[in-house]
Amino acid sequence: PFIRPEDISCYENIADAIKICGRTHGPGFLMRCINAYISRSYDGNLLDLMDAARWLGDIYHIDNKMLGSDFFNIMTTCTKDCKNCKICHKLFLKAGITKPVEIRQYKEFL
Repeated sequence: PFIRPEDISCYENIADAIKICGRTHGPGFLMRCINAYISRSYDGNLLDLMDAARWLGDIYHIDNKMLGSDFFNIMTTCTKDCKNCKICHKLFLKAGITKPVEIRQYKEFL
């Protein structure tokens, strides 16, 4: 359900449009997404572009550039047999980190 900005060209002959979700996340989120998809590139935490999984960005940082240019090919060969496959685990070890726990001040949520 998610297409990386770098992978839009893989859908050019299949889809007429790409929908950007997340209007409830505010203008900062939308501008970040729009800019990434216009430039077809994003240099940052991939989770920061996701609508439903965005909250994971507070826990993990997935370096989008570290996923590599073959990410689309890797993901489209997924067999959904996670128990016997280590592809996602290897990708996380390559491009992801767990962020340290951070306690934010209440005023940051207002």
